Amino acid sequence: MNTLFEWLKGLFARGQPTDSESFSLGGELMPTVSAFGSELNILFVRQLAFVAAIELIANAISKCEFETFEQGKEVKKEAWYRWNIEPNVNENSSEFLQKLITKLYSDGRALVIKASLLLPNTQYVVADDYEVVRNDLYPDTYRNIRVGETMLASGFSERNVYHFELPADLKSLVDGLLCGVYGPLLKSSVDSFNRSHGVHGIFKYETLPLSGDSKKAFDDLIQKGITKWLKADNSVLPLGNGHNISEIKLGASENSRDFKALLMDAFELTGLAMGIPPVLLTGQVAGIAEIVSRFLTFCIDPLADMMSEEINRKDYGREVLNGTYLQINTNRINHFDILQSATAMDKLISSGVYCVNDIRELIGESPIDEPWANQHFVTKNYAPFDSALDNVT
Repeated sequence: MNTLFEWLKGLFARGQPTDSESFSLGGELMPTVSAFGSELNILFVRQLAFVAAIELIANAISKCEFETFEQGKEVKKEAWYRWNIEPNVNENSSEFLQKLITKLYSDGRALVIKASLLLPNTQYVVADDYEVVRNDLYPDTYRNIRVGETMLASGFSERNVYHFELPADLKSLVDGLLCGVYGPLLKSSVDSFNRSHGVHGIFKYETLPLSGDSKKAFDDLIQKGITKWLKADNSVLPLGNGHNISEIKLGASENSRDFKALLMDAFELTGLAMGIPPVLLTGQVAGIAEIVSRFLTFCIDPLADMMSEEINRKDYGREVLNGTYLQINTNRINHFDILQSATAMDKLISSGVYCVNDIRELIGESPIDEPWANQHFVTKNYAPFDSALDNVT
């Protein structure tokens, strides 16, 4: 599910009738370009910034591996397959996670149904709409659930769903700030830019006709002739005796830098609200390694923790205490350059932290089917502190 592509496609609405003034994005009705003509609507700036942020988070989560463990040992069984390959018969894991993250940040919450009660095998589907019946001391109930065009007849208890919620309605907060504060500023910037680059002039005439054919000809010249002449790329304007047009400048022409700065403010504010370093949304690449690290630490890792906690409490319960659990591994989000990381990989092996096959799995290579590839090695310069003191005389 490519959310950004859907937004741009809906924005320009090429396949829609010319009188269409809206399109749907994530359940929200958005106006098309034809709805506001030449005026720039702050809703589009807000929505583009929000969609870009969601796309960034969703892409990062889709690169994570949902690792499953039993009694402390990593296993790849049904749960691993569903979260990493095929959550349901109609979506792969990337499409599923894109939809899940989009719903989570657009609505502040998202519901995933464990459809084992409806289908032969357990499948995970994201609900498009639902109602929650809150029970403070007992499991909540979810009803009137809609998946696509299908309404599910039965309700689901808390134990049969994963209900993910954000601590705050980020979208409403960002919308309120951008639409309430930056909307007038952005419109003023656009109006000022258009005025400074428009054609302004003085039309001089000797006498003003008051009636008759002369008055009609004069009105046509003002309302049609001059207006059409100003808008045309190439044209000629016939003027009579006593008529003269001269162009004037209304101060220095403004450039688009102030306008772009306001647009960047929208992206930066959206990024700050969602825990994303603003430079990732605005396209700056200086110090990218540190920026990505902050993005993972303050945005992706907390999100992965929240999701894994919800899955673990529903699927494994207290078995987590015995080493049976699911873990969302965010280590694979960063692009891995094998040559640049060769020294670090050597250090991980020589210190005994990882075996050869552990490293190969991290870099996306298949494991080596040899006993030595699963052994842990330590170089001879590593020794217990007590044995190092024995050599001191």
